[in-house]
Amino acid sequence: MNKVGSLLILLLASSLSPAQTIIKSTLPWKNVTRHYTVVLPPANVPLSGELIVTLHGLKFANSSTIPDQKYYGWDYTCKQRGAGCIVVAAVSTWDPDVTAKNSPGYWAWNADLFDNMVFSKKAPPYTPYPDDIGFLRQLITTVKSRYPVINAKKVYVVGFAVGAFMASRVAISLSDLVAAVSINSGSLQSSLTTPTVGNIVSPVSIVEYHGTLDNNAVGVDPCAAKWDWNKYLPQKSTVDATFNYFAMQNSCKVKSTALPLCQVVGGVKVFSNNDATACTRGNEVKFIWEVGTAHKYLATHNAADLKFFRAHAKP
Repeated sequence: MNKVGSLLILLLASSLSPAQTIIKSTLPWKNVTRHYTVVLPPANVPLSGELIVTLHGLKFANSSTIPDQKYYGWDYTCKQRGAGCIVVAAVSTWDPDVTAKNSPGYWAWNADLFDNMVFSKKAPPYTPYPDDIGFLRQLITTVKSRYPVINAKKVYVVGFAVGAFMASRVAISLSDLVAAVSINSGSLQSSLTTPTVGNIVSPVSIVEYHGTLDNNAVGVDPCAAKWDWNKYLPQKSTVDATFNYFAMQNSCKVKSTALPLCQVVGGVKVFSNNDATACTRGNEVKFIWEVGTAHKYLATHNAADLKFFRAHAKP
């Protein structure tokens, strides 16, 4: 058979291969219609029982432009043979604030101390932000009941930017439901100030990523003393504070290095990865720098994340 014929057969086979199933859904939560999308693997890929929930980053858009397709490459990862995970792209609430960049509003998560909106410079008393932790608990519960194949011990969350802040909160407030979390370009808010972050009831494994070129231009700087997202209550929630908090909560006894994740030596930023092991129930807390990367989600590590998740399902 000639090369042209072989190519035509391959193209035909790919066009006839089973497609993923994409289901756009809503659920009411505290008088607000919340959006999410479920992505099921093709019929020829056996389901693994794993649920991956993705939390999107900040999106400037009007209320009708719903960011319900932010899969961050997990739709592709989970449709591969040997994967078979179900993906749920969760959607935050819409903020009508127009003080930032003359925007039409934006979609942002309530990652604590984001009350009264993320960018607004409004004085207290704050307007309470929507209950996103409550929504995500209801969302996971709803999806698990709709798809009984999901193993309750294999629920994982991936967040980017503001979604990474939210994923950090999920690891604390939904620790009874979630086994492991991937935090990308974000930190744990309010870890060092009032209100303080309490103890985790059922510690989860954590893998964190941050770009070495991610800086204050987008509101975060891994080497800075604080990440000033809240204009009235600036936080000292650095990457080190986040890593150390989760390592402590998991009772990890061994760290691959005693060096800070990021330090400035002679005017030069020096970055160190870290891996906390010998933790409770075989958990792990890992931090990985993405060299030369700015504020961006790199789907190239999804396969490694899936492997990390599988190694750290709930016991």
